[in-house]
Amino acid sequence: MKNEKSASIHAFDIGDNVSYTAVGICRITGIEKKCFDGENEYDYYILSPVNSNTSKYYLPVDKCEGKLRKLLSKEQIIDIIDNALKSDDIDWESNCRERKAKFNSILSGDDSEQLFQMLKTIHFQQEKNKLSGKKLVNSDEAVMKAAENIVFQEFAVVLGIEYDEVKNFISQRAEKII
Repeated sequence: MKNEKSASIHAFDIGDNVSYTAVGICRITGIEKKCFDGENEYDYYILSPVNSNTSKYYLPVDKCEGKLRKLLSKEQIIDIIDNALKSDDIDWESNCRERKAKFNSILSGDDSEQLFQMLKTIHFQQEKNKLSGKKLVNSDEAVMKAAENIVFQEFAVVLGIEYDEVKNFISQRAEKII
C-alpha cells in the first residue's frame, strides 16, 4: 500500500463544528488515515452530523476546500439577520423556472447572507400569497424548507438554542430592528 504524504497542518481541528455542503452541520470527530482505493492512504476528516448519532462521513483532508467551512460566529449571525431585515428583498422572479434556478444556485452556494436574504424573500412572498388566498408553488416551498434547514441548523448550533427556537430568535431580533 502506497502511503501518500499527509498535510501537516489541517484547516480544521477535532471538535470543530463545520458546515458540510453535502450534509449540513457536522462535528469533526477525528482525523484518520484510510485507504479506500486499495492503493493510496490519505488523511480523512471523520464528520458526524449534529442531528444524527449514527451517521459518519469521511472527507479527504486535502479535498475539503469548498465542501467544508467554519460556522459563523454569533456576531456574524446577528449581522446577517440585521442586514437582511434592513435591506430590500431579492427580486421575486416571476418566471418559475428562472426563479428555481436562481434559488438552487443560492442553496448550493456558500454565501450565508445571500441564503438568509433568499429565505426572507420567500417568506415575504408566502405572506403576500396568503393575503390573496394563494400558496407558494411546490418548488418554492421545497427551496424554503431546504434553506430553513441549512440556516436553522447552523444558527441553533452557534447560538446554543434548539432548532425549533431559531424562528422565534429571528422574530425577536426583527422587533429590535423595526
